[in-house]
Amino acid sequence: MEGVFVRRHDNFYTKYIQSSNINSITNCRIIPLTVHNATCLNIFDMYTKITFEERMRASNIEFYTHIIKKDHVLIYNVHFQFLNSTRKLFEEIVNSISYLNDLENDLNNKLFEIAKRRALERTQRANQDIKSQAIKKCYAEAGIDFISLYGEISFYNQIKIDSFFNWIGSTKKEGSLKKLIFYIGSRISRDNERLLSRFVSQNQNLIEKRNKNILPAKNKKTSYNINHSYSIFVNLLSVNSLNITDKDFSLLNLYIGGNSTSILFKQLREQQQLVYDVSSVGNANTGEIVIFSKVKNGLLNQVIEKVNTELEKINNGLWDKNTIDAAKNYFKLNSLIIKDRPLALTRAYINYLTNNDGNIIQKSNDDFSTRSSFKVENNVQLCLYGGLHEKA
Repeated sequence: MEGVFVRRHDNFYTKYIQSSNINSITNCRIIPLTVHNATCLNIFDMYTKITFEERMRASNIEFYTHIIKKDHVLIYNVHFQFLNSTRKLFEEIVNSISYLNDLENDLNNKLFEIAKRRALERTQRANQDIKSQAIKKCYAEAGIDFISLYGEISFYNQIKIDSFFNWIGSTKKEGSLKKLIFYIGSRISRDNERLLSRFVSQNQNLIEKRNKNILPAKNKKTSYNINHSYSIFVNLLSVNSLNITDKDFSLLNLYIGGNSTSILFKQLREQQQLVYDVSSVGNANTGEIVIFSKVKNGLLNQVIEKVNTELEKINNGLWDKNTIDAAKNYFKLNSLIIKDRPLALTRAYINYLTNNDGNIIQKSNDDFSTRSSFKVENNVQLCLYGGLHEKA
């Protein structure tokens, strides 16, 4: 993704589009991934929304927030979208960014309590999600710390307005808070460039790119009974190669279960109708791919056998050509969509800046360049048996 954005001053990036009618400014904050930071950032996000939504609406500015959890950082994006790049509008956005950067100096106890309550409700909803519970349990079986995107319920009692104030301040004092600004849209004046860059000129450079840390496979299988009308299968995979690029890793995940044309979706759902759904998500920095599936009761053992068979085919180089082509087409289409959407492009570029090898937006090769150089190994297989007709 080198060259997608132009770095103007310090951590200020621009991408000028002559035909653009919609302009966007993104204020990005990056902090280390910890349970406490995730919980506090969830409250911070709710406080930001409560404070800004009405204010932005009166200014004809669309306002969004977005939290991204990576293997080592939390990325918090505040997006402003607007039509006309006037000086007054830029000043309104800059004042808003400035307010965010110094939020601890204007905390309101009533708004804090509302934000904390809404944040807790979001954390509770996330914890009640059966998919999140299953994946978290699978990571625990593998002995890997799993930090939820919205923090932990047990931390909320510890967070009062004073400790929240201290948390905001500590991220600055420790130098762990990284801030960037991105602009996409019609060309702006140098005066407005300087106006935007002023708020990041004193910050350190972006956190260093993360080296790959491929997990060793443990080949562990565990099972539990749950009270559900379906069973759940979670498979934590280790892609055992230090040479695989992020692009190839993305294609591998798409091939396994990353979209509706994947090999597992076709085999388990479309052809054999063993599952209600099946999907996979990957983390290229750690070499993890997590397969998740809701399985019809009584069919879990067949699903496990089929998954293992397909993984063995991959390791033996027996790829399904149509599925490979579909994965590459999906990859290219997604890249074009990202290029056409300012907020998606900004998020993709931030992801690139925090990755070791983040060439997300580029054409894929005719084939996986690392086919023969990696192995997909089972780390943990977690089986949650549901219903009354099946026993672990």
